[in-house]
Amino acid sequence: MKINNQHYSILLVFILAACHTGQVQEKRSLEPSKTSQQEVHLRADQLALVNIQVMHVKKQWMGDKVRVNGLFDVPPQNRAQVSSFTDAFIKSTSLIVGDKVVKGQILATLAHPDLIALQNDLVEKNQRLQYLQSGYQRQLELDKSRINAKKNLVKAETEFKGMLAQVNALKEKMKMLGMDPGKVLGGKIFRQIELRSPLNGYLTHVHAAIGAMVKPGQPVFEIVDLDHMHIELKVFEKDIHKIRVDQPFTFRITGDTTHYPGTVYLVSKQLNNDRTIDVHGHPKEEKPFFLPGMYVEANIYANMDSTSALPGTAIFELNGNPSVFIRKNDSSYQVIKVT
Repeated sequence: MKINNQHYSILLVFILAACHTGQVQEKRSLEPSKTSQQEVHLRADQLALVNIQVMHVKKQWMGDKVRVNGLFDVPPQNRAQVSSFTDAFIKSTSLIVGDKVVKGQILATLAHPDLIALQNDLVEKNQRLQYLQSGYQRQLELDKSRINAKKNLVKAETEFKGMLAQVNALKEKMKMLGMDPGKVLGGKIFRQIELRSPLNGYLTHVHAAIGAMVKPGQPVFEIVDLDHMHIELKVFEKDIHKIRVDQPFTFRITGDTTHYPGTVYLVSKQLNNDRTIDVHGHPKEEKPFFLPGMYVEANIYANMDSTSALPGTAIFELNGNPSVFIRKNDSSYQVIKVT
């Protein structure tokens, strides 16, 4: 109920101590009624006995409240599964669930005889490549002088380029495993490889034991970056038309009575099988105890409008009519009946 009379918007109202001021549970907008007004006058000794709380009429956002449930989550780019690109045994690791890691940090070292064989294969094929390259260059010179048959040049070129592709493939595979092919061709042998963290975050799963065999694609570590937490809310079909981007919402987590503020960031355009849509929201402040997968209860405030309002405890019944007190001076208060 909006205050139509601008005079009342700058006045003060008070709440008696018996109304338990300070434990405000509800905001109500006000509109003065057309009925008569009364005044209450208090002497100094009466004022001393009564704890009177006075507050200004304030602007409040009011509108529909859509009750929803949801979960904390992180964007896909803030979650990673770390696995090996080849069969290997875990040689060492010292991390457990909950440890904080930084991008590039070594999570575990792996070893396997096939790693040695891979490096040996690269060296042998690179030597073969050099031999074929020399033959190819010789055929090019002979072709320029028209001394040799064309088919010999084609054969030399095919063999050279085929071996070049094999060598380059081995080099790329070694780079994926974290080995430097240039150092291998220079005579260095890598006896182990390292699994490194692709991002900053916290370990949420560790599937590693010394001596255990890991397969390509098998997750060894799972990491979550908590710097960009968001809330995925489920809105039922009947309330979809009320939800818009930038709408405010409040939420609480299980076991906590505090209501935290947030803002709607994205609204899905796809209806789920359970007749809901996904609404992506951002909390206005992040707390260390907000964790992915944590259940939340939320209220999205739709069709909001700014109106003058008071706490619900400021309104009392007088002869069956809702009323408020308006302070005229330190000892005189006017009763205003409102609707």
